[in-house]
Amino acid sequence: MSLDWMASALCATAPDPDLWFSNGGKAKKICSGCPVRTQCEEYARELEGTACIVYRHGVWGGTSAYTRSRTRARGAARFADRTAKILRLAETGLPPEEIASLVGVTTRTVFRAKRTQREEAAA
Repeated sequence: MSLDWMASALCATAPDPDLWFSNGGKAKKICSGCPVRTQCEEYARELEGTACIVYRHGVWGGTSAYTRSRTRARGAARFADRTAKILRLAETGLPPEEIASLVGVTTRTVFRAKRTQREEAAA
């Protein structure tokens, strides 16, 4: 992911960097009018990955670390359903490209789901 969008972020001109690690009220207000808010939030989610709440990084894209953590937890169930669908289709012998097309994911996601299943079976 390119970080060129950061140059257009309103936070780049904010006087107090600690503002982004407080309770987030003022930071969220600044973010609300930012032209790169979406890219910023996506970057935070990518940066944090699956880290626990302790290792999350302040306000990004108008969302607090806690909010992003809760959103990720709710999305986990949805991804579990998607993975189950991928694995059911794989059992039928469909090629990864066709599975990806039917589920609406990339072939990389199909391979990742199959790899995870193999690793869990081996453990």
